[in-house]
Amino acid sequence: YVNHLQPIHDLGVADALAYQMRGDSFKYILVPEQRTTIRQKIEEAIATINQDLVYYRGLGISPEEEAALAGFDVAWADYQSALAATLKLVDQGDEAAAITSLATGDLTAKRVALSAAFGQLLQLNDEIASATHEQSDANRLQSIGWLIGITVVGLVIALGFAFFIGRGIARNIARVTASAQALAAGDLSQRVEVHSGDEIETMAKAFNTMADRLQERVQAEEQAKA
Repeated sequence: YVNHLQPIHDLGVADALAYQMRGDSFKYILVPEQRTTIRQKIEEAIATINQDLVYYRGLGISPEEEAALAGFDVAWADYQSALAATLKLVDQGDEAAAITSLATGDLTAKRVALSAAFGQLLQLNDEIASATHEQSDANRLQSIGWLIGITVVGLVIALGFAFFIGRGIARNIARVTASAQALAAGDLSQRVEVHSGDEIETMAKAFNTMADRLQERVQAEEQAKA
C-alpha cells in the first residue's frame, strides 16, 4: 500500500510541473529579458519528471502500469517535442505563432493528451493502492482470527492439563486421607504410595514414617506385656 502512495505523490508533482512548464512558456514569450532563466527552469522541470519516471519504473510495476506508462511515454515525448518547437518559434521571433500553439494549437493538444496520461497513471495507482490496502486489512483480520483461534486452543489445552493435574492431586490427597483414617481406626498396616514428585508425596512419606514408628511402638509394648 505504502509503495503506491509515493508514486501517487510523485506523479501529482510531475503533473503540476507540466502545468508550470506551460505557464513558463507564456513567460518565455512575454518576458524576453528572463528567457535564459525561464528556459533553465523548464529544463529542470523536465529533468525532475524524467527522474520521477525512472524511480517509478524501478518499483516493480504491474503489467497494467506498464501499459499505462507506455502510453504516457508517448504523450510525454510528444509534449516535449511540441514545447521545444514552440520555444524555437519564440527564439525565431515568431511570438504570434508561439502564442497560438500555446493557446489553441499543437502544444495545447499535446498538453491535454499528457494530462490524460497523467490522470490514467494516477487513477491506476490509486486503484492498486486501495486494493492493496483492502487486502492488507483482510490479511490483518485473518491474522487476528488465527491468533484468537490459537489462543482459544491454548486455553482449552491448559484447562484440560490443569483438570488432569487437579484430578491427580485430589486423588493422592484422598489416598493419604483414607490411610490416615484407617490408621486412626487401628489399622497399623496402612501405608500410602504416592509418586507425584510434589508436596503430597512428601506428606505421604511423612505419614508412612509416622505409621512405621507407631506400629513399632505398639509391637514393642505388646512384646513387653508378653
